[in-house]
Amino acid sequence: MKYFLKDNSYYIIRLLGTQVGLTVFAMMLTFAAVAANDSLSLIASVFSVLFYCALVYSTCWEMGAKNEEKIEAGRLVQSKGHGFAVCAVSYVPVALLVLLLWVGLAFFDQQWAVNLFYIVDKILLFVFAMYRGIVIWAVNAIFGSLTQAWDHALVLALLYTASLLPGILAAGIGYLFGRKGIALSKPKHSVE
Repeated sequence: MKYFLKDNSYYIIRLLGTQVGLTVFAMMLTFAAVAANDSLSLIASVFSVLFYCALVYSTCWEMGAKNEEKIEAGRLVQSKGHGFAVCAVSYVPVALLVLLLWVGLAFFDQQWAVNLFYIVDKILLFVFAMYRGIVIWAVNAIFGSLTQAWDHALVLALLYTASLLPGILAAGIGYLFGRKGIALSKPKHSVE
């Protein structure tokens, strides 16, 4: 694990920076859209998530392309799940918050757990600002008929847990495509 962190620290920090940067971007975009209407908030949220996935994909594509050179030279052992693992490590702080959310949900009949759940929910609403419009839309449109607080909390926990997946999938696919040299767009060449 020590070598994994040392060898991939640049990309882990870069992915963390992407999360922070997109959080600020998505907060400004989504909060401005919320002021207009809920549909615009959903569109802004979907755009933010797609933009985030594109940034994660490109970072991991670059990592995969560079690692392929090291693998061919014999300096690195081949691992197809490497992109998933690097992104998952960059998600550790957020995953710990999601875990705390589930702990709060597990003991939801006790006041400390309810407080824990809703405090972590508000933190995740900030951290996952890019998913804010989607979460609000899903809770209101799909699950708006839930009357029990626990049912509402379960839906929130499931949505936040599912919010971890797009970035990890984009990272894994980007890494594999980078290793194979598959580019989604052709680079522009200058004509001389």
